[in-house]
Amino acid sequence: MSSHLSPEDTVRALYGAFGAGDLEALGQVLADDVRWIYIGGAAPGRQARRGRREVLSFFADIYRQADIQDFSVHRVMPSDATVIVQGSETARLKHDGAIVTSDWVQIFDVEDGEVTTMTEYSVPVPARTEPRPDGT
Repeated sequence: MSSHLSPEDTVRALYGAFGAGDLEALGQVLADDVRWIYIGGAAPGRQARRGRREVLSFFADIYRQADIQDFSVHRVMPSDATVIVQGSETARLKHDGAIVTSDWVQIFDVEDGEVTTMTEYSVPVPARTEPRPDGT
């Protein structure tokens, strides 16, 4: 995409494209050999991916299989070429209507305006009865 984007702006562009369902814009902020790694979580399709094509296929699967009810970024912590993001998501699975909620931390490595690695540490969350520590 654009090497003029800071690592934080690159990650924010990725989130914006994801929220808009824009696979073309997503592809513009992914390196050709991007690594996409998931650790934990209960959502289907959360296995490691390598390369822009595999990662874009993953996003296309999300749009086909789930309706995102909420995708929230709670905290962004940039540091040089690494951006750490704390957030949460809730989705309704289209095949059975189940609600899947998780809290996560995503760690992005960014080079020249492209994500080279994303590692997500995810924890499934049962229905909330109390707000998160950040008040949401």
